[in-house]
Amino acid sequence: GMACSADVPCASPGIDIWSGSSLGILKAITVNDGKFTNYLPTGVTVKDTTRNMEVLAMCWEYSSEEKLYIALRNGYVQCFDVNDRRFAGQFDATGGADQLIGIEKHKNALITCTDKGTVTFWPEGTEKVEVRMDKPTSCMRASGTCHLQVATGGKDNDLKIWDGNKSEKPVFQAKNARNDWLDLRVPVWVNAVCFVPETGDQPTIAVGTGYHQVRLYDTRKQRRPLYTQEFGETPITALDVTPDSRYIIVGNGAGVIGRLDLRVGKVVNTYKGAAGCVTCVKCHQTLPIAAACGLDQFVRVYNLETKKLVQNIHTKLHSNCLLLSGRDFLTKPVDPHDDSGDEDVWSSMPTLDEPPTKKPKRRTK
Repeated sequence: GMACSADVPCASPGIDIWSGSSLGILKAITVNDGKFTNYLPTGVTVKDTTRNMEVLAMCWEYSSEEKLYIALRNGYVQCFDVNDRRFAGQFDATGGADQLIGIEKHKNALITCTDKGTVTFWPEGTEKVEVRMDKPTSCMRASGTCHLQVATGGKDNDLKIWDGNKSEKPVFQAKNARNDWLDLRVPVWVNAVCFVPETGDQPTIAVGTGYHQVRLYDTRKQRRPLYTQEFGETPITALDVTPDSRYIIVGNGAGVIGRLDLRVGKVVNTYKGAAGCVTCVKCHQTLPIAAACGLDQFVRVYNLETKKLVQNIHTKLHSNCLLLSGRDFLTKPVDPHDDSGDEDVWSSMPTLDEPPTKKPKRRTK
């Protein structure tokens, strides 16, 4: 990796996206040149990596982006120092029993969640606070504004909001959508969740389900969803809300990425390029761009407005999660009305039913 000389301030220097891979390798990506650097803990080589070290979630320590936390399949939390470009410690968050599926940081407290539904608040210097749902849990996200407030969900485990300050019971518990026209119970499978920014301590929350639905909850008004909208035909596997709260960006098991009008849940447009399950979509804090990753081993960056693929980076391993730097990382500003953009990568690719015109050159490793 790059070494930092002592006199150069080096917080996230040039790194635009951090990607957590299936073998526990942390990848530092620069968008403009499409390059990445691999990082592993000291003494660990690529040969030592296993699926047990798979990165399942990541978060920044603070908005200064000097450190990030990584949650692994084996229940460990690792800390990575962005300035020094090195792993700076780890601890076992689950006693080896469960997988970590979510990690968040609020001021002085780390928050973790396991696949069995144990949410743990780890405030510095005081006893940890634990909530045990004992139910399959697929996702956990924290509020951007409310201290120690997180939302969880899973299969037959509907949306709940927890407050680390008063942990025994959820502060909000969703009520299932009404029975269908045959009076059958509507099945529940919360697969992705996100707080709508700036909606306070009785937030609005977007949910993606394993039954390819998008739901919006206004917890001030009612326990049932405001709407349920179908999206695609496979489970929704990733979801984020744009910082202006206007759109929900979703990704599904078939590689479809869509932009939905948050107020009504209708699809505005989709984005081309992903193949295979989308594991994460993340919106940039200020630019109209989003990054997505998945089982096809690519990290892709989209301009949400022009719908153009800005960059695609082949990371050689599949990624489960992304962290975007808050820096402005496109060389030229994104003009929502500029339609020229780069030449469309996809138009130049042969389709399946026509043979390629010339033999591709063999690439040397």
